[in-house]
Formats: sequence, C-alpha cells, structure tokens
Amino acid sequence: MLHIFDLCSTIFGITNLTLMFFVFDDEWIILLTSVTTLILWIEMLLWLRLFSGIAINIYIFGSILKIIIPFFAFMIVLTVGFGHSMFILFGYPSLVNLHPSVSTYTLNNGSENFTLTETEPDNPFDTPVDAILSAYYWNTLNFGNYDYWPLKLLAFLANIILVLVLLNMIIALMNDAFNKAKEDGRHGLSIFRSELIYDYEKLYSADSHKPLQTSKYICFRRDSNLMKEWLSKSEEIRKNKLYSWFNESLSSK
Repeated sequence: MLHIFDLCSTIFGITNLTLMFFVFDDEWIILLTSVTTLILWIEMLLWLRLFSGIAINIYIFGSILKIIIPFFAFMIVLTVGFGHSMFILFGYPSLVNLHPSVSTYTLNNGSENFTLTETEPDNPFDTPVDAILSAYYWNTLNFGNYDYWPLKLLAFLANIILVLVLLNMIIALMNDAFNKAKEDGRHGLSIFRSELIYDYEKLYSADSHKPLQTSKYICFRRDSNLMKEWLSKSEEIRKNKLYSWFNESLSSK
C-alpha cells in the first residue's frame, strides 16, 4: 500500500509539472497543484517512519483505519438512506404541505407602518448530493420552522441513529482499535526497519563482505524487560540438576 502511495506521488508530481509547461488551463493546474501538494506532504510524513515515535503513530493510524472501514461502510449506507428519504420528502413540498413558517414584523416610524417578512430558509435537501451531505451534518440542521409531524418524526429518528448511536459506536470502536493498534504499530516499525536493512545489504554492501553476511533472518528483541526475566529464569533453572524436582518430590513422599 505504501509503495503505491510512493508511485502516486511521483506520477502526480510529473503530471503537475507537465501541465504547467504545456497546458494553459489555470483551473486544472491549481486543482492538481493543491492535490499534489497534499500528497507530497503525506509522502514526507511517511519518510519520517525512520523515527520510532512517528513510525508507531503512522502504523497505529493504518491499523485503526483497517478496523473501522466496515463501520464507515455501515455509516455511509445509513447516511445515504436518510438523505435520500429527506430528498424525496422535500422534493414535493406542495403535495405534503411542507412549507416553513415565516415570521412577519411590523415597524412603525411614527407616521406609517412597515411590514417586514422573513425570507424562507434554503432547502438543505435540494439535490441528492446536498441531501447526503446534510444528513452527514445532521446535528447542524434546524427543523423548528416546519410544522409537519412526519418530518419531525424522521428528524427525531435520524438524530438518535446518526448522532447519538453512531457517535458512541465509533468512540467505543476506536478505543478498542487503538489498544490493539499500539502493539501492531511496534511490529510494523520492526518490519519497516528490517526491510531497510535488507535493501541496504542487497544494494550497497561490497562483494568482499558478502561471505560475512551469513545471517538469513533479521531478529528484533520485542521487550527488554521480558528478555531479562527470561534470562534470569533460565539461569535459575540451569543451576538445578536434571530430575532434581522429581527426586525431591519422591523424597518428600
């Protein structure tokens, strides 16, 4: 996956420079430049995997993303469903008498009265795309101007499902995913470093030193405290003679 991202950053950079020299469409150049800039910054972040602190966070992010992708698919389906239903409901306001209440104000300057009528609010579900985006930002919507009970019922259900339930689900899911991803991040860092060592040994080592490179595997010590405990336990067991525990148990009987 990371190699594909490296390739994309190179392709986007070359394409951007080509458009700057041979194409005079400013809109496409600006759009591609903004996307290329973002990709190059992410590429620089990936190169910072050489440092253990940043590398662990990168692998933690990747592990969490893999875990919550099924949840995102579930959330997108619900969001599209509520957005589509609202798009259909707001698509025929005259048939269902779905019109927002408009406030009217009367001002008196001493000689005559002026009547001010508030403009109707914009329809947040005007197009299918706007309906889906409005459903995603459901907690920012206000249906207080609409006096239509089916709309308020749908808004109540959507507020419970999209805002209350899904928000708590993703918080709980990411909490569990983070605890698991911390250990996976350390493993990913060890794998990345082993790949760097392997590439160096393969490409840059001199031929005269190759007979000395007899190691087939690159091993990493996972936990220093665990290794110390294992060594001390091994020394303790090594001092005991073979079958000593068995003989002691027989003598005690």
